[in-house]
Amino acid sequence: MYNVIQEIENIIEEIETNITSDIDYGAIASKMALSVYEFRRIFAFLVGCPISEYVRKRRLSLAACELKTDCTITVEQIGQKYGYSTPPHSLKLSRNITACRHLSASGKIARSNCSPR
Repeated sequence: MYNVIQEIENIIEEIETNITSDIDYGAIASKMALSVYEFRRIFAFLVGCPISEYVRKRRLSLAACELKTDCTITVEQIGQKYGYSTPPHSLKLSRNITACRHLSASGKIARSNCSPR
């Protein structure tokens, strides 16, 4: 059991280092000598959420941190970096990660309404 937990931790590290690119679940599952189905079930059991939800939440939280710290970056730029490539996806991203309103003219987040957790 310890080896499985250690391998999941290693996989989470790999996901974190490659979070901005597409993640191949088949390649990750093969590192543990499991099918994709088995890997997804074990990951969800040990981590507490499905791997796709884990990746989505990590991308959203990293995008939120970047948007809150860098005033020069636009929502579209951050969206492209984290895989939200179309404008509707970028707008949805900005709504999901902050309580800020999207300024349509400049494409930047209104910083005055943001508050830390």
